[in-house]
Amino acid sequence: MRGILPALVTCALVFALVGDVPPRISAAAPATPDVAGLVVSYGDGAFSYATVPLDGERLDGLALLKASGLSVLAIDFGGYGQGVCKIEVVGCDVSACRMRLCQTASADSPFWRFLVAGDGHWALSPLGASGVTAKAGQVYGWAWAGGTGAPDDLPLPTLDEVMTRSGFERDATSLRPALANQGRIPGSLDEHPAWDRYGAAGCILVAMGAGGLILVRRASSRRGEAPS
Repeated sequence: MRGILPALVTCALVFALVGDVPPRISAAAPATPDVAGLVVSYGDGAFSYATVPLDGERLDGLALLKASGLSVLAIDFGGYGQGVCKIEVVGCDVSACRMRLCQTASADSPFWRFLVAGDGHWALSPLGASGVTAKAGQVYGWAWAGGTGAPDDLPLPTLDEVMTRSGFERDATSLRPALANQGRIPGSLDEHPAWDRYGAAGCILVAMGAGGLILVRRASSRRGEAPS
């Protein structure tokens, strides 16, 4: 007993000390923000980046695109869902879109294709934009391109990068969509007026006005010199 008693006391002290140690609290993983990202490639080195809050709503890929603030022209194909004809000024009108989704007979003819980012690459969505429900934390893409597969120049940013490039306010009390363009969208108007063209047009108008004034003065002088 004399040999066992010290051992029992020691064990009791160890268990008491262990019991006083507060449990370790594991760091909680950061929650996925309730937003989805968009990357739009216009096929000429210009891109749009958008961050769209989902607010718990079920948005399909097309509704997500429309909620980004971009101008979208789409038509209904019945049971096949909707097809995108034009984003901003890039695409085709309704008649050409209804026939072939803007495509021509060429294999490289571009059209708007919907992609989903994942595992370090873009993947074409077999369900189309209307058949995909946007998920929080996911990045989606639209590319005006021909051929097959995703275009090589389509960036593959993370959601954090999309939020940064779009100017999304992460700490705002009320989350709002954010949209920013990189490069000049083909076919769009210049951001600033082309003053050189306006100047040339102004010179032409001044010259025409001066020429007309000279003709009027000559006609008046001729009438004054005519015999009464």
